[in-house]
Amino acid sequence: MELKDAITIMNGVPEEIINIEDRSTNSKENVLYSKQIFDFSNISSLLFVSKCHVAGRQYRTLRKYLPNNIGMDPYSYETIINGIYINQFNWMLYPESRSLIFGEYLRILYYSHKGDIECVKGIVNGLESYIERIFEG
Repeated sequence: MELKDAITIMNGVPEEIINIEDRSTNSKENVLYSKQIFDFSNISSLLFVSKCHVAGRQYRTLRKYLPNNIGMDPYSYETIINGIYINQFNWMLYPESRSLIFGEYLRILYYSHKGDIECVKGIVNGLESYIERIFEG
């Protein structure tokens, strides 16, 4: 699903208040470039569009770079893997989507460790040594 399609289905949101940043190549750039085209100091809430499996990382990126007084909610859409629509209710049923979610979890830890996103408090029990090897190598 394209971003414009996701926005189209947000019923009741006037087009003139939707801002799209299209220069970025990653979540951090997306937030930094968005700050150049929109003044976030005058808003109290934000709806952000994201694939369902990356909503947590996008949220943490926004939290890192935007004012703390802004309430944030994701408008997430499904990811398609091998013709299967993956969402928060069925990701655990398929090996490919479990791998995708685990990879996203590792990215959240990695970018948190780098300081690019809001810090993660705690690591899933049993993964500590695995995570340490990733950060060392």
